[in-house]
Amino acid sequence: MLHAALANKAFRPRFSGHETFPMRYNWLYKVLRQRSGPPPHWMPQAPLERDMVRYGVGKNMVHSMHHWAELCSVASLRRDGSGVELTEVGKWLRKRDPHLEEAGTIWALHWKVATTPQVATTWYWMFNGYPSPTFDERAAVDSIRSAAATFGWRAPSTGTIERDVDCFVRCYTVSRAKKGVLTEDSMECPFAELELVQPTPERGVFEFQRGPKPTLPDKVFAFALAEFLEGSSASTVSFEHVAHAPGSPGRVFKLDEASVAERLERLAAKRTGAFRWIDTAGLRQLQRVGDGARPLDVLSEGERHSVVAE
Repeated sequence: MLHAALANKAFRPRFSGHETFPMRYNWLYKVLRQRSGPPPHWMPQAPLERDMVRYGVGKNMVHSMHHWAELCSVASLRRDGSGVELTEVGKWLRKRDPHLEEAGTIWALHWKVATTPQVATTWYWMFNGYPSPTFDERAAVDSIRSAAATFGWRAPSTGTIERDVDCFVRCYTVSRAKKGVLTEDSMECPFAELELVQPTPERGVFEFQRGPKPTLPDKVFAFALAEFLEGSSASTVSFEHVAHAPGSPGRVFKLDEASVAERLERLAAKRTGAFRWIDTAGLRQLQRVGDGARPLDVLSEGERHSVVAE
């Protein structure tokens, strides 16, 4: 579904903006604390200098913080350059879990990053287009450059893609000190908690971890499902599409087929919603019922689900 966007002539990939910094735990919280209105008289009036004071970081980190806020869909940059504007997701996050203390919040943010190819092309490609369960950084760079040739992108320099891939790896893995021990700085980014990418015994080679994902709440899966199906006009959607299509919950969360089916069955057992889950005589599919709920409502309310059983 989302691969069609990659082939669109108007699509422009993005491999920079994070300034090589993975997202850190308190960054989104600092962005979410911003208030509208004029700054205090003692604070610098220029937007960049003002945010440097607000966040207590240098200008490169200010750019990176705003970039990650955009990648996670919690804020967008104001056109006049005066800072950021919170999105509906950002307002939800500020109210619900601004410190990223719940695993479900991190799963939801991972979903937003990995399904937005126009602002996080490497993240999207690695979770939805990369053809192998294992990779090293050179193979990842080569795969992205091959995708650029296939889809007709105007790709940046190899060095830019290499830095983007390095940042991707650091977001999802735990680093070790020279002696191989874990330190308090080993986990740079909240996404490492999800254990989606793990090192293999072969040096420099990583593996995507496919499986049931016990820390992924059903309501976050339901939110992702609602977003995935939001742009579709089809009355029915196959189980394989939900489990394997680019941009699907199964693909982005690295769930195996059994886990996807179990989650659909659990959601179906709870409440009437926007889609009916059909699993009879070897036929497994989702059937659309009505217009469906807004994805953020599914995530916010938790008790409302988007699938019913048949």
